Amino acid sequence: MTDGTPRLHAAATGALGAGLVLTTAITTLLYSQLFADNVMAKGGVLLVGAGVLLGALALLAVSGARLVLPRLPLYLPWLCLCGWSLLAALAAVNKPLAMESLLVAASPFVVFLGTVASGGRPGAARRLVAVVVVVNVAVSAIGLLQFAGIPVLPLTPDTRTLPVSTLGNPNFAAYYQVLILPLLVSLLWSRSRQWPVLLRLGVGGALLLSAAHLVVTGSRAGWLSAAFSLLVLARLLRSRQLWSRSTVGVVLAVLLLYPVAEAFLQSVPLGSDESLFSPAARLGRRTWDRALTVFDSSDFSSGMRVLIWRDTLKLIGAAPLLGVGPGHYWQSLPPHMDRQRWTELVAKRTHLPHEPRHAENEYLEAAAETGLVGLAIFLWLHGALVWLALRYLRQSSGADSGGGAWQARGVTAGILCGTLGALMHAFAGFNLHHPAIVLHLWLLAGIMVSLQPERPREAGPDVAVIGLGSRAARVAAGAVGAVLALAWMASGVRVLLGEHYFVEGESRLASGDAVGALRAYTQAVAWREHDFQSYRQLGRLAMASGLDLQARGALERSLQLHPNDAGALRLLGGLLIRQRDPGAVPVLQRAVAVDRANSQGQLLLAQAYRHAGMLDSAVAVLQRGLTSAPREPRLMTALALAYRDQGKLDDCLAVLEEGVQAWPEDGRLAGNLGALYVELGRGPQAEVQLRRALRYHEEGRTEWLANLSQALALQGRVEEARQTLEEAMRRSPDDSRLRALATRLGFAPGE
Repeated sequence: MTDGTPRLHAAATGALGAGLVLTTAITTLLYSQLFADNVMAKGGVLLVGAGVLLGALALLAVSGARLVLPRLPLYLPWLCLCGWSLLAALAAVNKPLAMESLLVAASPFVVFLGTVASGGRPGAARRLVAVVVVVNVAVSAIGLLQFAGIPVLPLTPDTRTLPVSTLGNPNFAAYYQVLILPLLVSLLWSRSRQWPVLLRLGVGGALLLSAAHLVVTGSRAGWLSAAFSLLVLARLLRSRQLWSRSTVGVVLAVLLLYPVAEAFLQSVPLGSDESLFSPAARLGRRTWDRALTVFDSSDFSSGMRVLIWRDTLKLIGAAPLLGVGPGHYWQSLPPHMDRQRWTELVAKRTHLPHEPRHAENEYLEAAAETGLVGLAIFLWLHGALVWLALRYLRQSSGADSGGGAWQARGVTAGILCGTLGALMHAFAGFNLHHPAIVLHLWLLAGIMVSLQPERPREAGPDVAVIGLGSRAARVAAGAVGAVLALAWMASGVRVLLGEHYFVEGESRLASGDAVGALRAYTQAVAWREHDFQSYRQLGRLAMASGLDLQARGALERSLQLHPNDAGALRLLGGLLIRQRDPGAVPVLQRAVAVDRANSQGQLLLAQAYRHAGMLDSAVAVLQRGLTSAPREPRLMTALALAYRDQGKLDDCLAVLEEGVQAWPEDGRLAGNLGALYVELGRGPQAEVQLRRALRYHEEGRTEWLANLSQALALQGRVEEARQTLEEAMRRSPDDSRLRALATRLGFAPGE
């Protein structure tokens, strides 16, 4: 691009280079308590960075009066995937969320285009590789320090000693290292003897840190994927360099130095009669034991993934063509879940979310969100990337192997093998949904293209040139670029601010500042109006504050965005019950249909049925609930009350007596049993149960005191009955039922 304004062209070139470096570094290293979900915050940064790159690319094209691109087999599948995903987004329930997810998914390819465009300048690709290595050193070092118990970042207590680094989860850290590790190996192996000593030591240190970080993550899928990619890399790099006498010497030196290293570790004391060798040995044994469980069918992680995959196949079967829309997996899965088994898993592992948020398999999730056609295009795109790398390797196989520390063949092999490792890892994870990982995948792909032999600047078999010679063409290109850049950046800013205000609302709510929390949640939905979680929290808080009208609006909006949110359905159903609205029944029927294993939904539905006079339906739903959760105390209490409303006192008595026997410290069961005994005229038995209720259920104290006064009166203990009723009336002086009870018992409290 020699035509046009040189100053404008230089500014665009500088913005492109700076944008690539900053987007890569910030997206990977961002980790802050300002955000509720750091993965989503990374996505916001990636959106902003992609917007900057789009603006720089447009400026570069306009200033040079043409757009020069290498001919690659990646453009068509990428355009097809974006087009098909757009169709799926337009058919999705939450269209703004689907469009936001589509922009996030497209952003890494923008990074690829920016890398390819900047790679024509001397040294640009080398600098980007250096940035990747430096960022990797930071990620690995932070993760290893965390594993050693030195928290560099503000972490929660349950993650303080986990090697999450800046990626938020040990598995995410493994996703990242699987992609980068082969590149580091290839850099070190590719003519490393021609590098300065410091450069060799730097890359070697980065490799050791990366490998150690991958080991301590404990990710078996990561270990398998890394081993696979490194084996392929060894095969691709086979040459006299790989199998030379010096290589054999290095291997023998490592084996001979092992006893020396062991002696050194044992000589470093750690206190408590331990040396540095002790934790290293424990780590080795733990790693080996965990590796042996890879194919254990009873293993928790394997069982969890199989359960999620089965449910995901049901979801795919429900929408096989267009899928449920980008970003809609989490919202669409609940009706297809095996809730009973998932609830059992959550009960055993408190760190698990109440619902799976990803399919733990990128290919199944692609099929679920964009249909089988979307999956085919997804495979086409990544297959084209692998094919392109193999083509470059074949082209360089006959080239001169000498010259330069940055041998394109070795780096290309490392990038290819990292890509293969990531695609293998995608069978048991959701690495391609993590902004930092997928950013690096396409950044490395762009570096790979840029490192190939220089192509001619004019149109030809390898280069496409789009001319922008006329003023109108340049204005149109600039306008399109500006609109796209602003759309990407605005979406990223909304994500970041929405997440920030959401976490502020959570923080204020935890500190008891309900007014501040309400204000923060309102700001969250103002910035990210399609976030159902913010609306649900806003509705929950407004409901607790007695703002029923605001609560209803927020919860109804939340359910428009996420119709399968069982929590919001239960909240709205409870609010409608409080308002005596018959619409509570269909809302709570939906809540139970979505989440059959949740007893709270069944209790609320039974209550709604009772208020509507549908006693048989109330009994039926409670009986079904007790089938899946036998002797659940709240369900047993509600069933007994439903039987009582039906006039089936014998059934009511049987349920309450069974419940008290199973849960002797449940005050609600005991109190209701005591009240029934009073009704049956069994004073002594009633007194026993009601005194137990007073001990274990403070909330119902007034009611239990009123019933206890009747139990005492049945036994002729009039003075005790009077005193007990007076205590109840002191607690609730305006309760007309207590005054009526005093009249019925034949005495007025205070006489």
